[in-house]
Parts: sequence; C-alpha cells; structure tokens
Amino acid sequence: MNDAENNSSVASRAPDDHPAALIFHGMTGTPDEVRDVVELFNDKGFLTIVPRLSGHGVSLDELKRTRASAWLVDAERALAQAKPQSQRVVTVGQSFGALLSLYIALTAPAQVRGAVLLSPPIRFRSKQRELLLATLSYLPDAILDRLGTVAKQARPDAQFRRPRDAFDRHSLGAAARLVQIRRNVMRRLSELRCPLLVLQDPQDHHLSPELPAVLRTFGRKVDIRHSWISGGLHELALGPRCQEVLEKINQFVDEVC
Repeated sequence: MNDAENNSSVASRAPDDHPAALIFHGMTGTPDEVRDVVELFNDKGFLTIVPRLSGHGVSLDELKRTRASAWLVDAERALAQAKPQSQRVVTVGQSFGALLSLYIALTAPAQVRGAVLLSPPIRFRSKQRELLLATLSYLPDAILDRLGTVAKQARPDAQFRRPRDAFDRHSLGAAARLVQIRRNVMRRLSELRCPLLVLQDPQDHHLSPELPAVLRTFGRKVDIRHSWISGGLHELALGPRCQEVLEKINQFVDEVC
C-alpha cells in the first residue's frame, strides 16, 4: 500500500461490478494502522481506497493547523474515487476514521451498504476530557491553531501486531476539530439508512463503555450491531485481537454487500 502525493492511496483495483471499501485511519496515525483491514478487502476483490488524512504523516505542527473541513474533503475525495467503479460501498474507520466512515454513510446513502466503526470516539471515558474538548470545539480556527499538545499514554509496542506509525503526542486543536465533526454526524445519525458494525474494547483507555447506549439514543431506528472486543485495545485494527476483528468485519460485509 503506497501513499500517493495527493494524500490518497488506492490499494487495489477491481472490475466495475465489484464493490468498494473506503478505509480511514485514526487521528495522528497513518494508513499502515489499517493495513490488515485493507488486505481483507483486497482478498475479497474490493476496490480499496485508503486516504492518508491531511496533516498526517508530515508533522505535528501541520496537523495542528489542519481544518476539520480538510478531513471531510479527504473523505469526499475517497468516495469520488469509488463512484466510477462501484455503486456498492462499505466504509470502515479506526477511531477518528470511524467518524469519517459515518460522514460518508450519511453523504451517500444510496451507495453505502454498511459502515464499520472501530473504537468510534462517540463518548470519551474521561468526563473532564469530554467537557474540555466540547468547549474547545466552539473556538475559532485561529485559536485552535495555537493550542498545544499533550503526551499520549505510554504503551509498549509489544502490545501491537507491529510498531505504530503515529505521532507520539495529541494536538488539542485537532482533538477539538474531531469533536466538531462528531457533533455534525451525531446530529444527523437518525438519517442513517445503512447498518452499522460497532466494535470496541470495554477497557479502552479513551472511550466510555456507555458508547453503545449513546449511539442508540441518537440513532433509534438505525441497525446497530455492537460487539465487545475485550483486550483489543483502542487501536483494534492493530491490536492483539485483530484477527477476531477481521472475522467480524468479514461476516458483516458478506451480509450487507
């Protein structure tokens, strides 16, 4: 899988009658963290489109200055790449990428047959973090650009299938913009027409175990299929339970597409 100069990579090409998978990595990460998911869809004959999100894989300073609108454009461009080849699309997102997966499902309801959300940041485990980022998300971009960074929780690479290719700090401005996008998609969740597969580690250090209930509150009529992946870590696509995650994705995709 190679990143193209325009921040997008197409991992495989399939005939016109084959479905497409749009696969989004998480905040501060790169497409490498979803490599195993990409390979699953490649093996199934999907056209796989894996954008490297703006500001990622470059520098933390560039990430701090990246607008929320740029990430939505990244997702829309991935959808545009799929349109000429396929009218059947599955979206998959890891963490922040899960919000982009939801955004595309809402943007193209006629095309998207299902959305896979891996550790979606719908509700943070820390109430203080939830309140802080919700407050910051209303600030203008000029202020968000100047906010600082915080160190990530230290976790040994031995917990993962391979070393993580990601920044070692979180940008407060980028996290606030994540919440801006979250607010946008959650307000529209009742409009969703495709089923969701939601996978989460109940001990996820970022996310609240109340996440399934929150999703169902916003999307009462949405077909939400939730499974706990205990010990899978936040980075489910890269964690020690990745094989189980892949099996659940495979089963879901066979059902919806």
